Amino acid sequence: MKDWRKIYKMEIRVTLICFILLVLTGGMISSFYVVAKDALFTEDFAAKQHVVGFPLHYFWLIVLSWLGATVIGVVWALYMDKMEKDIG
Repeated sequence: MKDWRKIYKMEIRVTLICFILLVLTGGMISSFYVVAKDALFTEDFAAKQHVVGFPLHYFWLIVLSWLGATVIGVVWALYMDKMEKDIG
């Protein structure tokens, strides 16, 4: 059995890293996509720039943020489960 204090410290570090990644993927990095919409979308796509009532760049922001949060959450949950098994 490993030292449980060391495992709990690792658990805190991994949680902080995952939180920082969620902030980056869900907020900061994906907002650059919205800021750069003029460079990414030309007037040729004007008729197709709305999806479910949202402008296309906001729709991509929502979808990519959700997917990033889901992937990070799954990896975090699996790793935390492994660490809890190491403690017990």
